[in-house]
Amino acid sequence: MNQASTKALSSTKKLLYINFDPRPRPLNVATLETTRNLADPSSKHPFHVRTQRRLAAFDPTKLHWRVLTPTGLSKSAYVRDKVGKRIKEAFKDELRRQGWGPDGRRLAVEGTGAEQERDLCGAALIGVVKDPIAITGSMDEEQRRENTTMKRFGR
Repeated sequence: MNQASTKALSSTKKLLYINFDPRPRPLNVATLETTRNLADPSSKHPFHVRTQRRLAAFDPTKLHWRVLTPTGLSKSAYVRDKVGKRIKEAFKDELRRQGWGPDGRRLAVEGTGAEQERDLCGAALIGVVKDPIAITGSMDEEQRRENTTMKRFGR
């Protein structure tokens, strides 16, 4: 790789970060803060018992993941939700393209040795960077027009 291509790669802004735990416990990096609070033994919340049951049924042999879109990205919940959905779909599509289901189970794929691979397991938190300039800078012109139109019509 020459110096120009190395410089081009290093100048691109990161849009996502991933925290991964290969051996997850019920409370892991992908667990919502609300779930942590409900699971606290001192919690008197009505959902405490339900949360405890759900955590007891945790399956560490699956892939657990979620997308985090911080309020620093946009104050608009609509924008954060739209970005989160796009990242979720892209992650699911990439898993499917590689022959995995969204839960990390191997899909029935024609080929050699695909059945003998282990399922993916672990916990992953896929976070979006808080720099909206980096996000909009990576969009193509059509996406920018769509966002501008939505802002104009108050959606």
